[in-house]
Amino acid sequence: RVGSFRTAAGVTGDGVVLAASAFDEQGIQALDCDTGKLRWICGNRQQARFGNAVFFDGCFYCFGAQELICVKAATGKIKWIAPSDKWSPAPPLITHERVFAATSRGHLFALDRKTGRRLWEKKLNRSLMPLHYDSPEVGGQMAGPVLCGRNILQASSDGHLYAINAESGNIIWKQQFDIPLTIAPAVHKDRLFIVTPDATLWSFRMITDCR
Repeated sequence: RVGSFRTAAGVTGDGVVLAASAFDEQGIQALDCDTGKLRWICGNRQQARFGNAVFFDGCFYCFGAQELICVKAATGKIKWIAPSDKWSPAPPLITHERVFAATSRGHLFALDRKTGRRLWEKKLNRSLMPLHYDSPEVGGQMAGPVLCGRNILQASSDGHLYAINAESGNIIWKQQFDIPLTIAPAVHKDRLFIVTPDATLWSFRMITDCR
């Protein structure tokens, strides 16, 4: 048995699978994919895994209780920790040079992948409605960022789909839906697809494609 309330989805890399919960006393746990035996534990309750993790180039990237964590998959050694908002569930987007992450309070930021140094941060609007059960605060971003050529696509709980320049953080365009967006879009050539919470699948042809 691993995890408990708010356990994030599993992810594998370098022969291990992450299995941890926001309310475990210990931090991030990794089990051997073949045997199920514990390979390593890193961090503590303050670095417990809250968000869905991503594996890229030998490292796992995930949100902790109040930070974004980069940990080496083979050893469990924490490479860097970057401050962030509390309880952010969305998976980060990893490229060879940068890490892009959407937080629980509506921020989108970019970090240097090797050092965790913050490069830019964009504050999006407040959510149109609470997105977390029994929460006193209006929830922020539930969907993770998606790469689209030189831009980052961010489906926001403020009801907009944003295209944001990956280098500068400037907003290139936005499309309004008047309903919180909780699922990341999908891109195919010059087509963009997104599902809204009212059970509608939207398809757009982008004037500026993702090349």
